[in-house]
Amino acid sequence: MRTGEQLEMAQQIKILHALVDNHSLEKDLNRSDVIHKEHIPELSFSRSVYVTRDVKAGEIVTLNNIGSFRPSHSESAIHIDNYIGKKFARQMQEGDELMSTDLQDQ
Repeated sequence: MRTGEQLEMAQQIKILHALVDNHSLEKDLNRSDVIHKEHIPELSFSRSVYVTRDVKAGEIVTLNNIGSFRPSHSESAIHIDNYIGKKFARQMQEGDELMSTDLQDQ
């Protein structure tokens, strides 16, 4: 039996494979670069930083109020340690994706 995360990942991979095999992808996205199969791990397995509980502007960022989760829609979670100790620049809700622009130095 697969876990929920495994099922979600499998579904994402199927969707990405369908996109890669779609020859009109280049036209649909109006881009000159095409997504190649070797880029699938970057797209589906990357992580972003998300707020794990409601926070107020000015609250200090800790591992108790942020976490890294899949999928990544924008900024990579690779630098999550740089967020710790900064302040939230605005009120945020649980599940919001955290961007560096949402933070301010103390």
